Amino acid sequence: MMEQLFDQGHYDAVITIAGELLEKGNSYVETCDDEGDSALQISECLESGGRGRKAGWPKVSGNCPDEALKIWCDLAEDQIALTKPSAYETAVGYLKQARDIYRKTHRRKEWESFVAVLREANKKKTRIIQNLRTLTGEKII
Repeated sequence: MMEQLFDQGHYDAVITIAGELLEKGNSYVETCDDEGDSALQISECLESGGRGRKAGWPKVSGNCPDEALKIWCDLAEDQIALTKPSAYETAVGYLKQARDIYRKTHRRKEWESFVAVLREANKKKTRIIQNLRTLTGEKII
């Protein structure tokens, strides 16, 4: 269903459904005992939601850096929530877009604050922490 909505250009609906799915899906997966099948299905739907957000990107580029930042940062956070190495790589790509906007709009402190919040929220996920260090130019020990 998500793919059909996406293909028909209903990006807002895909984004809304993906957001609700992320919120409710996490609770459902925690109580589920199906060896990860539910989590996999939810993950696939969330990827469609990410595609919907990314498709909305051209509408906000250029003169709307705040909206663009929201899209890129939300996309990155959604990918990090999937807790898969491939999703972390995708998240880094989105974060690079956000970093570039923060730089172009001379908002370095906001970027650093955003990254600090991401680190704190995901401190147990060592792979994404390593990726964040690389993204910010920190040396990995």
